[in-house]
Amino acid sequence: MLLLACCLALPLSGCTEEKANALQVAAKQFRNESLSALDLYESFTISTIRGTRENQDETVAFLVGKLKEHGKKVDLPIFNALLNYGHESDAAVEPLKEEFSELKKYYTLFASIFDSVQRGHYFNKEAVARAEHVSIKLTLQLIQYAETLKEHSGYMFTADRARALDRLNKALESNNDADLRSAVEDILSIRNREDTAKAAVITQLLKAAEAGRIVTESIKDYGNLTANDILNNITDGLNVFAGLNIAGVDTDGLIAKYADYAQSVRSDPYWGPVLDMPIN
Repeated sequence: MLLLACCLALPLSGCTEEKANALQVAAKQFRNESLSALDLYESFTISTIRGTRENQDETVAFLVGKLKEHGKKVDLPIFNALLNYGHESDAAVEPLKEEFSELKKYYTLFASIFDSVQRGHYFNKEAVARAEHVSIKLTLQLIQYAETLKEHSGYMFTADRARALDRLNKALESNNDADLRSAVEDILSIRNREDTAKAAVITQLLKAAEAGRIVTESIKDYGNLTANDILNNITDGLNVFAGLNIAGVDTDGLIAKYADYAQSVRSDPYWGPVLDMPIN
């Protein structure tokens, strides 16, 4: 991350304070949208491991049912399993949290390198240009996350599904139509919640990628843009996402759009050397 911190050595004059402030706004918008996206992605990923936490009554009812199925004297392993119920996944979640925490630092640090405007310095064109390889790589990373999430069928509320399956089997055993109907409705509800949660994460990842595209292009064309150009690009680019209904959003279309953008970047000779540079 040292490269990020040293990316803009800023004293000088190469632009107006208004334009420098506009670029800072773009960088902070990218940070904010990215952190929101990564928070959603983290929560969704954790839910696929841990599931939705039950309330106390649901937990007691579930464990009582399991004890009745067991139907024998409780030995120490079973007793320990009761104590650990609901916490087995915590060990798997902690490394995931650490990974996301490290990832978020890159987006926060990228925005912070523009903070010198508040200390009374402007950005010269050469200094700004040195930041663009960071923003483009962070942008492509968000697009890749969205593509992975869309393609990967393993993202599901596993614990919720396990509870729904247990409930379904009990309903089948009881041969009670009302219980069976309720169990099936529960299954459909889980599917809908999974689809909606995934669509929300994908949409926010691509909204963040749009913010990244804007700040990257603002950096690249910094010498030719006005402050109003930069601010208008932010508004126009993000307004596309403002009216989206998550329940009906066309994630395939959104991903295709940004996948095309990512491909155009990777095939552009201008970006070739930049993409080979590490962010560290």
